[in-house]
Amino acid sequence: MALVAVILIIGRNPGRLSGDELRLNLWQSAVKAIQERPALGYGIGGFGRAAREFRDPARVDDRLGTAHNILLNTTAETGIPGAVVLIWIAGTVVVCWWRQRRNADSAYRIRLDAALAALAALAVQSMVDLFTATPIVMLAALLAAYCVIPLKLPDGKRLREGKNGAVEMAAAGAALVIVLGYGLFWIQSDRAQAAFGRSVRNGNLEAAQEAAAIDPGLHLYPLQIAYLTGLDAHTPEQIAEAIQLYEAGLALEPTWDTGWINLAALYERAGQIEQAVNALEQAAAFNSANAAGFNLARLREEYALAPEDEIVAGYLTFLERGGLPFSGFWQETALRRDALEAYYAEANPELQYRIAEGLFPERLDEIDGDGSAWIEAMRAADTETAVMAMDRAVSSAPSYGDYAAARAQVMIPLLRDNATLAEFEFWLKRAQALRTVYELPDRIRLEAAQALNLPFEQLEPYLLGAVPPRILAQNFEGVLFGGRTAAFMLYPEMRLPGPGYSYMEPWYLAAAHAESVGDTERARELYRAILDYAPDERAAAERLAALEQN
Repeated sequence: MALVAVILIIGRNPGRLSGDELRLNLWQSAVKAIQERPALGYGIGGFGRAAREFRDPARVDDRLGTAHNILLNTTAETGIPGAVVLIWIAGTVVVCWWRQRRNADSAYRIRLDAALAALAALAVQSMVDLFTATPIVMLAALLAAYCVIPLKLPDGKRLREGKNGAVEMAAAGAALVIVLGYGLFWIQSDRAQAAFGRSVRNGNLEAAQEAAAIDPGLHLYPLQIAYLTGLDAHTPEQIAEAIQLYEAGLALEPTWDTGWINLAALYERAGQIEQAVNALEQAAAFNSANAAGFNLARLREEYALAPEDEIVAGYLTFLERGGLPFSGFWQETALRRDALEAYYAEANPELQYRIAEGLFPERLDEIDGDGSAWIEAMRAADTETAVMAMDRAVSSAPSYGDYAAARAQVMIPLLRDNATLAEFEFWLKRAQALRTVYELPDRIRLEAAQALNLPFEQLEPYLLGAVPPRILAQNFEGVLFGGRTAAFMLYPEMRLPGPGYSYMEPWYLAAAHAESVGDTERARELYRAILDYAPDERAAAERLAALEQN
């Protein structure tokens, strides 16, 4: 425990990377898990589930399923007896290594020393990082075997021939039964997983129920049944059934934050607003960065459940996590506008400029550029000045992907030949390699294609690719259920505000073109895609409703 104490009191300066904070959070969670279940732990592979109970909700990475410390992880999963066994195994390897080394010649001794040194290095690395990757485990096992098993027996010795044939046959038979039983177990498990896979791919409720019937011990399958049942629950009877299934599923897996948020959606559909708020508070307790905080502010505003300044603060917390607030949602009420204005007032000049471009164009000239070469480029009256300003911006921050993307954007009027197109593509590929925060390289490619007046057949792929794919997080089920993946998405009423019309405009243009040429089915498909991406896009909802009436 002295080592644990040293780990937990280690000083952290503000310059440390977020990875250090995540590790500290994991180690603290492991200590709490050990204190909670010191005798038996949470089961092999159970640290990911335990960590969700004890972690700091402000420092969350759902991808992490180990403590990044082999001793803490082993103790949290198997209890103090497991830690004792781990230490005994390590000590046994060292004792066997020493016995080998005493009788080894110089060349063999060097190899033994190297093997133990490598094991020691792996042990140190395993105190601060991932240690369950198959290549690392195989390497450690091979090195340990080399330290323990003699290359040859001492002179005059030979392996003892078995004398108790019946006993040995019985042991072999028992081993065979164990292996066969293990294989049969996985046949059933794989059958259940195959049914579950059909359920995920096709949204098939019956397949999820089949999986649960085959393997009732795996909690993932009841969660899938609850998810699919609630997805299309609209009548009071359907909503009540879905609520019951979610409550049962969350009793099995209480740290399923997406489940709590979707349960809140069902409560809201049923008019049970107090229960919806309680469910969202449960979700926020496990991860302060999920959609629960935003929806708490939304419900508290809609039903006047909190003081106005508290509601504005809730909205502001969401806005401060990044992104551009171009959704019409932020203009619909006075409190949302107050939050937007507070966010705008706190933003740096470049972010203010981006927000003003989309929402307050009359404020663009009021923004103090504060020496920003990027703002100078955006205000430039001619392409040459803009390019020169962006060159300075890139030089000032060569690893900032948004500047590289903007460097490509300002040269669009210069695209005339292969050389300029190659330079344009160079900057966009650089931006993609560095990653961008606000700029969309594929949107800039679309702008270039539009500037070159490409026919629609060539333009359409740029339109469809200009909106980046929506990322579906599958870390909860991946960590807690051995790498299995589901498709648990938030129900539409709990989704975060979309990116706004200007962001989705390429898909609107593609849908409008489909309408203009009489391809109504294609237009419907595109409007549905817009609403799936951003459920608050009212223009898409109105056009889809009009098309479905015809």
